[in-house]
Amino acid sequence: MVGRSLSNTLVILFFLFSLFYLLKNLVLSENNFKSLKTYKQSIRKLQNLLKNEEEKNRELKDFYEFVKRNEDFVLEIFARDYLWLIPKDEQVFLKKEKH
Repeated sequence: MVGRSLSNTLVILFFLFSLFYLLKNLVLSENNFKSLKTYKQSIRKLQNLLKNEEEKNRELKDFYEFVKRNEDFVLEIFARDYLWLIPKDEQVFLKKEKH
C-alpha cells in the first residue's frame, strides 16, 4: 500500500512539475504569449501582402494576354500616347496601311 501511494504521489508531482515548467516557459521564455501574438500579426501581414501581390500578378498576366491577342490595337494606343510625349517639331505620324 505504501509503495502504491508513493508511486501515485510521484506521478502527481511529476505532472505538477511539468505543468509548472510549461507555464513558466509560456510566460517567461523568449517564445511567450507576446512574441506569439507578434508572430501571428506578422504572418497575417505577410499573407495580406502575398494576396495583394498575387492579385497584381494576375492583373498583369491578364493584361499580357490582352496585349498578345490585340497587338495591332495596343501598338496604335502606344503610338498615339508616345506622340504626345515627344516635342512637336520631332513628331512622326504613323500611318497604318489598310489592305
